[in-house]
Amino acid sequence: MIENSDHSKAKPVPSQTNSAQITTAAPAVSEKTPIKKEDANPVATPRKWACTISQNKALPNAWDRDPSPSQRKDLSAKCPPEMVNVADEFCVDRYEASIFSDGQRISPFYHPSYYHSKALFNLWKTKFAEFSTPKGLSMPIPEPDLWQLSAPFKVQAVSKGGTVPNGHTNLRIAKEACEAAGKRVCSPAEWKKACRSEEDTKFPYGDKYQWNLCNVFRDTHPIQVLHTEGSSALNDPRLNMVKDGQGNPLLEKTGTRTKCASKWSDDAAYDMVGNLDEWVDDPGGTFAGGFYSRSTREGCDASISGHPASYFDYSTGVRCCRDLVTGVVKDPHEKPKIVCRPKEVVLPGIKVVPRGEWAPLPPNPDILGNMENCDNYPIEKITLHHTGDRVITKPGEGRKMAGGAVYFHLGNAEKKRGKGWGDVAYHYLVTPEGEILEGRNPAFRGDSNTRYYPNDKNHSHTPEHHLLISVVGNYEKKEQEFTAEARLAVYRVLMAGLRYYDLKPGDVIFHKDVAYTGCPGSQVIDWYKTSGRYQIANQMKLLPK
Repeated sequence: MIENSDHSKAKPVPSQTNSAQITTAAPAVSEKTPIKKEDANPVATPRKWACTISQNKALPNAWDRDPSPSQRKDLSAKCPPEMVNVADEFCVDRYEASIFSDGQRISPFYHPSYYHSKALFNLWKTKFAEFSTPKGLSMPIPEPDLWQLSAPFKVQAVSKGGTVPNGHTNLRIAKEACEAAGKRVCSPAEWKKACRSEEDTKFPYGDKYQWNLCNVFRDTHPIQVLHTEGSSALNDPRLNMVKDGQGNPLLEKTGTRTKCASKWSDDAAYDMVGNLDEWVDDPGGTFAGGFYSRSTREGCDASISGHPASYFDYSTGVRCCRDLVTGVVKDPHEKPKIVCRPKEVVLPGIKVVPRGEWAPLPPNPDILGNMENCDNYPIEKITLHHTGDRVITKPGEGRKMAGGAVYFHLGNAEKKRGKGWGDVAYHYLVTPEGEILEGRNPAFRGDSNTRYYPNDKNHSHTPEHHLLISVVGNYEKKEQEFTAEARLAVYRVLMAGLRYYDLKPGDVIFHKDVAYTGCPGSQVIDWYKTSGRYQIANQMKLLPK
């Protein structure tokens, strides 16, 4: 069992409660169907967690307050652009942390770790009916992305306005996430100083409590809405998805309450009082500031202590601090520097269609050039994939579908037009007609829509040290023929790769071996297991040592 937190200051859960008297909230995590006014106690219907959170355009643009280059110059560029300079002593994040892993958003409704996410998701799929109110029975459990349930992952704190911050965070993860961002969890003294603003007031906005300026002391408590008994429900992933009777979220997007701003010079840190309790680096196990339903008027003095570093519940988040920066802070809009231009790797002995003859877009060298270890990238495995989209039924469609993969992989991720990668994910693509298409330069690591399991030292969370070969088409479908021409082409490129990188037939694996996926499809898997592997092994025995 996860240790209970001190939520005693919240309104007590009544034994007999009229649902019309309860107001509840849900974070505006995704655009959802508006709550009908006649529903006295609405609960939003969750959907599978999406990585991109749209901004509520009706809200003031508090999150657009990143200091301009001129402002950063005035501050001697002592803090990164997403942080606030506190009295020229240290930097504090402008917003409560959203937690990411390798650029992908981690669901804010679960503990940001593989083990707890998976355990809690499986638990609540069956447990949600226990001690549930009628609303609790009708509200489904949100589902994290599959990669979050598939393998351990790294975490990094991101200070970003207009997003739902991560609850369910313990101090251990908070430290790991802040440190991955080059920061640290704030000390109690740092946190309190930043919260009290340059005017040194009890609340971010002044010395006297003003109702509703910060997201705290709400009339609604999410446990009252979903459960009849609260002590065992503190990690119900739906708690931060409850809305009040007016359809307003209890857990709000960062920067929503523009007057809850701890001002420093021409800048401010938002939501230091309310929204989420924020861990501080204190041996006493302390989080500060109060969360949305905590009944407190203590402002920046509010804190709860006595919890181990492993403790978490729906109300606990974090905000990072760091020392002042020496030197110039990089402009976030500056184009990335090119750190490497490796030589083109060409596998000998195979006929390859140059990308200029089939690919609709060239690689993006600015993105590729910033990949780590791109020079002399050591290949230690060969992974078989399929593009896995639609079935190819007409001759000549292989190149066209491969071109679609290029558009998608290089497309603008921010505008939801693609992945935003530096090139097509695969190093070689094989069409049903048996053509071997030139893909990404093997000197650069490939990309994948899934996370790779860390099943050895070379498989962290990306396809590192792998040569990626993809067969164009969907080979999980019976309608897709794995042609003799395609099988021969795959055989040839595998032989060339094994010889060039001095590998063994056992170093050829399937995408499904290292990720939560069926790729490269049953037809490709069956061919390699029943004949391809043995053909390659027998041929390699005949090669000179």
